Amino acid sequence: MVCLVGAGGKTGLMLNLASECSARGGRVLVTTTTKMFRTQFVNCGRLILAQDAEELLTRLGKSPSGACVIGAATALTEENKVLGLSKENLNLIFESRMFDCILVEADGARGKPFKAPGVNEPVVPSLTTCILSVTGADVLGCPLTEKHVHRSNIAAEIAGQEIGSLVTGETVLRVVQRYALLAKKMSPSIKFIPVVNKADSAELQKIARKIALHMLPEFGRVLITSTLLPDPVREVVA
Repeated sequence: MVCLVGAGGKTGLMLNLASECSARGGRVLVTTTTKMFRTQFVNCGRLILAQDAEELLTRLGKSPSGACVIGAATALTEENKVLGLSKENLNLIFESRMFDCILVEADGARGKPFKAPGVNEPVVPSLTTCILSVTGADVLGCPLTEKHVHRSNIAAEIAGQEIGSLVTGETVLRVVQRYALLAKKMSPSIKFIPVVNKADSAELQKIARKIALHMLPEFGRVLITSTLLPDPVREVVA
């Protein structure tokens, strides 16, 4: 069960992972513990909506056998968003072993390239095995304001910066460290991998590498990605 947190392309990375796992013969569940637009589930072969845990498990169990990608949620809102599954229901699905991979968007960022976790964020099930903490490369050098950073006041507090000061590699490191701390509190065995996304050009890849190198001493490995490429992993900095 892989949870994606942070900001800057979580959905694109999740759908890329789903496609790759399915192409390798895996059964994949795609969902969220927050909210997502229904249109973001377009690459899923089927979207199952069920509020009751028993009904959800029954309907998922009746899904086609073999490699597939299935989306799951509890309901649709008037804004055409899907309401995600609870942490408890995702643990039940994980324990059922009916899927080879469960991919969860576990954080909301309102389309910003960077965010800090608020109270009760991210919403990560206790049986999660891996967390991908995503940052958009294009945030480097931007003002630390709500225009570029979701929960900018919290990010500023974590990083020890003033609102409106520039986002640096140190800013990113401090916030990602907070995500890592939250992950370790949940389970010391969770694999935590920082990802710098949106390395969509040679220039942005250079910027992404600067951010990655700043985090490297703390985490030992950072992925640089671009969801615009057939193979989204551009570089593994280790």
